[in-house]
Amino acid sequence: MSRYPRLTSYLSALPGGTAAYPSYEAKASLVRFMLEVCPAPSDTSGLPPAVASVLCDPPPANVWISEVLHFAAALALADHHGLDERGLRTFWFEQMSLVAQSPLYRTLLGSLTPQVMLKTAGVRWTGFHRGLELEATECGPTAIELILRHPPGLLTPLIAEGFVGAFHALAAVSSEPAMNVKLAAVHPSRSTFRLAWADAAE
Repeated sequence: MSRYPRLTSYLSALPGGTAAYPSYEAKASLVRFMLEVCPAPSDTSGLPPAVASVLCDPPPANVWISEVLHFAAALALADHHGLDERGLRTFWFEQMSLVAQSPLYRTLLGSLTPQVMLKTAGVRWTGFHRGLELEATECGPTAIELILRHPPGLLTPLIAEGFVGAFHALAAVSSEPAMNVKLAAVHPSRSTFRLAWADAAE
């Protein structure tokens, strides 16, 4: 029985496993911040070589790695540390909180208001991701929807729950720190998140 059941299930569903969707990329800094929250396993037996490599010898922060390896690293850490769905959200919340507070990204992620999110979400997103498209739309006076477009299998419902934690961390450093973040829907080619504040958060 695999010590990494969710990682194994994720990779087995992708065309090519760890080599899937090579044009979709993420900054290696995301993995490096993940490892500050949840350390890599000392024994990497049972991990695919590419995943073991990115966890035990992560590339420099400004290097781009495949999005599949980014998500695979997160799932490997979640499996190793026994994180459930709620634990995964907390894990990504803590990881993105470190990102937002870091000197490298503080300017990019600081001074967020709902209006700024609407206008610049896609641009700020490209500082961390290539290929995945993020679109922000207004849903009335006190809510925003973030629509993340992705190829089939790249984003699973569990990974989408991780993004709830990440978006919550960004909301926490915004002008609306009590903003409520929910996963509204996950489809094969897109995931939708709802960010609401004031009366809409009830």
